[in-house]
Amino acid sequence: MQSSYIMNRLSEQMYVLADPQFSCPYVFEYVPARKLFGKIELLDQKIIENWNDTIKPSDTVLCLGDFMNGNHSMDESIRRLGDFSRQLNGKKLLLRGNHDNIETAKYYDSGWMSLIEYPLLMINGTMEWLTVPSKYCAC
Repeated sequence: MQSSYIMNRLSEQMYVLADPQFSCPYVFEYVPARKLFGKIELLDQKIIENWNDTIKPSDTVLCLGDFMNGNHSMDESIRRLGDFSRQLNGKKLLLRGNHDNIETAKYYDSGWMSLIEYPLLMINGTMEWLTVPSKYCAC
């Protein structure tokens, strides 16, 4: 489905978030406060609870990359993508990050409305690319 089609039909409310990093065992290293959860499964569950407490099924969510992360086989990653995605409220759009490397069709199969590969934004009549400067990317 075309992104312009979706963005022209915004829902009740729009939310933007980045890097939920579901299923990422390394998140405790990079965000020490998350160590309070002890296990990644407990952190994932808390993110899901907070998401659904805030976002209604009719809302739109734009995820600015890195929905999931982790050292899993591709089959396991696809299974986890479906498990997490189906638990989350909202019409989900993903601006692909460096860890969002699952085949595009699998995102759609998991309920995502759109995947955005090369985001453009119109600013004062000029089309601008949304990118992360390479010096800030830990790819």
